[in-house]
Amino acid sequence: MKGIAHLFFQGGGLIVPAHTPYDRELLFEHVEAATKRHGEVRFDVNRQQWRISLHNGHRKVCASCGRWPGNLTYWFDGQTLCAGCARRALHHRPHAWPRRPQAEKEDATNVDTPRS
Repeated sequence: MKGIAHLFFQGGGLIVPAHTPYDRELLFEHVEAATKRHGEVRFDVNRQQWRISLHNGHRKVCASCGRWPGNLTYWFDGQTLCAGCARRALHHRPHAWPRRPQAEKEDATNVDTPRS
């Protein structure tokens, strides 16, 4: 359903609204608390799937800003995001979703070249 987030974690789940910026902020609070308690959480909102986990020693930089994530790492669309970029991406969807590097390469190769 549009604007409804489904959280999944070991031993249960939670359904919360995600219509307004306030709802989405509460969603992130629920996600962070559940991740700290269970180690990993998955949530689906607007047909987008996210996975959040505690730092396990293997870290990657944020695909959006290049900074190291804190204690929690967010994965969306095959990319690692820090908490700040994940929040911005969810709040400003759809135009601010992080782009996959492969999509950028495809865009660069599909540029029309002028014909002589």
